[in-house]
Amino acid sequence: MNQKIKIVHLNNTSSIGGAEQVILDLASYINPDRFKSYVGVFREGELTREIRRRDIKSLKLKESTQVYDYKFLKSLMQVIKQNRIDIIHSHTWGTDFYAYWVSRILKIPLITTVHNRYYIFQKWSRRFSYKFFISHIEKIVAVSKDIKDLLIKNLKLPTQKIKLIYNGIDIHKFEDKKGMEKIRDDLKISKDDIILGNVGNLREVKDHYTLILSFSKIIPNFPRVKLLIIGEGELKSNLLMLCSELGLEQKVIFLGHREDVPSFLNLIDIFVLSSRMEGCSISILEAMASGKPVVATRVGGNPELILDQENGFLVPPAEPEKLAEKISILLKDEELRKNMGEKGKKKAKDKFSLERMIKDYEELYSTFNI
Repeated sequence: MNQKIKIVHLNNTSSIGGAEQVILDLASYINPDRFKSYVGVFREGELTREIRRRDIKSLKLKESTQVYDYKFLKSLMQVIKQNRIDIIHSHTWGTDFYAYWVSRILKIPLITTVHNRYYIFQKWSRRFSYKFFISHIEKIVAVSKDIKDLLIKNLKLPTQKIKLIYNGIDIHKFEDKKGMEKIRDDLKISKDDIILGNVGNLREVKDHYTLILSFSKIIPNFPRVKLLIIGEGELKSNLLMLCSELGLEQKVIFLGHREDVPSFLNLIDIFVLSSRMEGCSISILEAMASGKPVVATRVGGNPELILDQENGFLVPPAEPEKLAEKISILLKDEELRKNMGEKGKKKAKDKFSLERMIKDYEELYSTFNI
């Protein structure tokens, strides 16, 4: 292949969550001899800073302030034409609509990855739109079997249009344990403390409220336990207030956005995720790669990552008592924590590596006659 295939990744958010991490990894690690990647950016934020740090080629797009913005559609079309893009890869609902029309008008193949059921099934109009778009979208990637089944059963999309590609992570990033001691020293955490950890944007769908309530039920029996939370979001002030009301100010530590997540995950003893909805959770995969047992809600693609009682526990969403019960089992049994963590690490290495994800997307891109 003499000419590189040019791919633009479209995503209208500025923070870094699971979808953004996939975009960054695809743009960074895809074979540069065969592909050239661009990321469309809408506004300054964590994502743009990481794009610059990784030296990824970005296309500046004027942010749309309307639901249906003809001027934005026109400008997006101009940028894609100017850069002679071969494949459009959309990653969020906010860009799917515009990507569809650009693809149709310019006759450029369109791929969309569905990272979470939340933004599609949130409104009937979005469900209707996906049914409409499917006639032109060449491929829809589902990041979990749960999402794939929903697209087929709920939206009645044809099976041949949908490809399952699990998210993948760089397993090697979690092997270096040097940075964990610095975090311990900075936070003045004793080696006798047992640490629960959580990574996720502070938004309603992540349900940190349930996490903190469950933690309040644990503390009377395990006074040396601390909870560390990485993430930013609009609910931070409410969650801080909840901790204050429960008397947990010294026990729950909000760390905000961090660049040293691998070191953080190596420090903790148990990873906890209380989400109401998930696709293929990057944070769970990273905890598994770090050799940590996981207690997570039985939602979305989580059961595809966590085999209950093997590499962690699964609990119903929005039930603090049951979440606290499973965490307590692990708090009492260090050997169980170690065994579950080892099984999770092996599963992450065998099934959810970054290399496997990149290979799957390269094969998908190569199916188009560019």
